[in-house]
Amino acid sequence: MMSLFATSHYAEVYGDELRSAYENVLSHGQYILGPEVAALEERLTDFVGARCTTVANGTDALFIALSVLDIGVHDEVIVPSFTWVSPVEAVVLRGAKPVFVDIHADSFLLNPDCIEAAITEHTRAIIAVNLFGQTADFSAINRIAEKHKIVVIEDAAQSFGACHASQRSCALTTIGTTSFFPTKPLGCFGDGGALFTNDAVLHERIAQFRSHGKTGPQTFTIPGVNSRLDSLQAAILLVKLKYFAQELDERKRIATLYDEQLCNEVMTPVTMSQNDHIYALYTIQTDYRDELKSFLTERGIPTGIYYTQPIHHQLGKASLEDRDDTLPITDQMVTRVLSLPIHPFLQEREQEKVISMIKLFFRNLNRFK
Repeated sequence: MMSLFATSHYAEVYGDELRSAYENVLSHGQYILGPEVAALEERLTDFVGARCTTVANGTDALFIALSVLDIGVHDEVIVPSFTWVSPVEAVVLRGAKPVFVDIHADSFLLNPDCIEAAITEHTRAIIAVNLFGQTADFSAINRIAEKHKIVVIEDAAQSFGACHASQRSCALTTIGTTSFFPTKPLGCFGDGGALFTNDAVLHERIAQFRSHGKTGPQTFTIPGVNSRLDSLQAAILLVKLKYFAQELDERKRIATLYDEQLCNEVMTPVTMSQNDHIYALYTIQTDYRDELKSFLTERGIPTGIYYTQPIHHQLGKASLEDRDDTLPITDQMVTRVLSLPIHPFLQEREQEKVISMIKLFFRNLNRFK
């Protein structure tokens, strides 16, 4: 059966190596912060170009980033609303106030032109969320942040492996965070996440904060949390990291064929200036989104909608004073976006079926216009 993500394929493709990696962990028994975790952090540091600290999941990574930056009550953090709940959730849990900013209509990414109007004397940070496989415009965002002396956090859960201005995602701001959830570009077989920074003081604070604020075997000098990547998940990621570059190439090859075949039917993904797109999701736009989704579902083709409701209509209004945020592009995008199957193991015949069925849908639609 065709799948939207690659999660069901890894045991078959890399099974022997994955089982060997698991057996190594079982044999030494260091399940928390074992040698695989240290090895993975070293590999990820080399890959990204910023110092890595792994944690239990991507949401914790965002919460820890805000925590080590001492962002909390009376502070404001600029965030997009067209996103998964995690960045907004992390802000609210720190006692700070999310201030929602609109996105670009063609890329779904935070629009730098909207940021300065949202900055107040209480603004401490911007969380720029990378979506579907490419980064936000950090060249512009960082310039604005520097001008106003606020920090930038990169939420790279969907862009790990991508680049902006020839620099790796996760190394573009004061702190970068990512997720290793199984459906992410580099995913483990459970929950996992990481933070990246080139600030030595922040790097040390992150490592302390993830382990109860521990600074010695039984010494705790700052409040912290328990958020550590386990050795079994690190072992899985070490195996998958070996094949990550070729998997990204496969995603781009598949996306190129979609672009060529579907550009006359739908709005295909736009790669922003200075960006490299890795297509964590291949997300199209169409005025007939719901009809197309139903048509494809009936023919055994899985699709996804990211996101069905903006966060400012959900958590923001439930947990905070009603700001009456007006985000017209965000509100429009939730009615138009549809993600098609894309992963490194998508078969040619499977992609051909997706393409042919989308073309059939629009041929049938045009007959009744």
